[in-house]
Amino acid sequence: MLIMRVYEVDPLSDPHCGSQMKVVAFIEPSQNEVLQNTLRHYGLWQTSATRASPDVDGLVQQLDSAYWASCIGFPDQADQSQQLT
Repeated sequence: MLIMRVYEVDPLSDPHCGSQMKVVAFIEPSQNEVLQNTLRHYGLWQTSATRASPDVDGLVQQLDSAYWASCIGFPDQADQSQQLT
């Protein structure tokens, strides 16, 4: 009701066909099991394969070297915009 008043749009009106949708559940952030069960009931739950954690060691080293290369203490490698005049 408040969304209709503020935005002047019916949030339960289907944008494709205009029919009225109905609320089937209210999900709170800590209710992951409720969300999963609701989606399974309607045949909408999709499992995904687990993926490995990203390798960040190389990235951290690249960022660290880029940081030190841009420091004012290294005038031959420093970014000219960061040097004091």
